[in-house]
Amino acid sequence: MKRVVGVVFVLVMLSGCSLLTSDLFTSDFQSEFLSYVNDDLQEVGDMEAGAIDSMNAVTGANYTDDATLKTALETDVIPPYTEVVDKLKAIELQEEELQDLHEQYVQGAESQLEGFEKALEAIDTQDQTLVNEANQLMMEGQKQIEGYTKGMQELSEEHNLEYTTEGME
Repeated sequence: MKRVVGVVFVLVMLSGCSLLTSDLFTSDFQSEFLSYVNDDLQEVGDMEAGAIDSMNAVTGANYTDDATLKTALETDVIPPYTEVVDKLKAIELQEEELQDLHEQYVQGAESQLEGFEKALEAIDTQDQTLVNEANQLMMEGQKQIEGYTKGMQELSEEHNLEYTTEGME
């Protein structure tokens, strides 16, 4: 079961995102981008950071035993991360470029959640195959979220916006 704790979480911590622009909003895109980053994602990012911090507190070098990991998954990781996914799904965007990137983030978060759920199942059944599947799902989710972050940075540059990911490492 220690293999499930070896997953490195280099997830997007959206609470550190910010958007800066020196001009007044000159387009609907800029306005929606700002609202999306600074309003819609702020609460989601804080919740996501809390769930990931809880997971990191019981995995890797912090791993003690399966019972502790199971409790964390059941109480501190899966419930808030489920809420993160639900809140992400509820965000409605008008700009197609933002919609596409947001969907990538939703898919990544869903993969992460599925990985957490699979890890819990692996602990319950002591099934190494499920551990491997959980790790794979979490890594896939991480890659999708990293792609989302890169896409957001590129999109902000295309529209002359300053988008920072300070605190997201």
